[in-house]
Amino acid sequence: MIVSRHSSTFLVFPLLLAVFVCCSSPTDELNLEETVPLKTETVVRDSLAKGDTKHYTSKISINQEYVVCIMAATALPLEVRIRDGSFTDLIGWRGIDRSPEVVRFTVASDNLYGLSIVSVSAEFVQADSVGYSILVTPTPPFCPMKRDGSTTNPRYIAPGVITLGCVPTRSTSYYYSDELESGHPHLISICRLQNSGTLNVYGSPGFHGLQLPCTDFQSVMECTSVTVSPVYFSVDSSPVDRVGAYYLIYVE
Repeated sequence: MIVSRHSSTFLVFPLLLAVFVCCSSPTDELNLEETVPLKTETVVRDSLAKGDTKHYTSKISINQEYVVCIMAATALPLEVRIRDGSFTDLIGWRGIDRSPEVVRFTVASDNLYGLSIVSVSAEFVQADSVGYSILVTPTPPFCPMKRDGSTTNPRYIAPGVITLGCVPTRSTSYYYSDELESGHPHLISICRLQNSGTLNVYGSPGFHGLQLPCTDFQSVMECTSVTVSPVYFSVDSSPVDRVGAYYLIYVE
């Protein structure tokens, strides 16, 4: 359930993936024994060795748009492919060169299986192995562009709960989360649904202290090194986005 208010290597990667997708058939044989069940609206932590691929099966509704969000990737790039339940039709694809990243897909009405097959590939990853978190969820309705929280009354984000957030253009939304074990690394991830923004994480109570360094990839929408509780964070909208941004927030 979604809670609502109401690098150079990467420049070469899209070309390599385009060749890979063009020259490999989406009808590569799969069967259910080779897939891992993945419940929608549930974040799962997983890993892959370089060159491996993992296939996830999710029960979905036809003619409903879904998003796949890859979060907290320890190495990049990755590739995500989405097939319908017939194991043949390729209905979504993206090369993942930043974390988090979202892939959208819709299953057509002629799909009689009620399944989607999400494949994550580490063929091009620049490491011996990669860890990541994966989420499959229905795309939430567009939210009204009102600022979340304020510096004196930030919006609370429960750990482990997928929450819909919004920020108007040229504005900032404010959040906090607690019940996190201090001294251990925690994740704050912002899966963008429309337009982009910048995540700011603060190491002291409130929004006026020093900001925390977040990831090796210098992601503007994710922090994997949170060790304080409670944690305060904000999302700034891009000044060039005329209608602001909306996104999924996940803290664990």
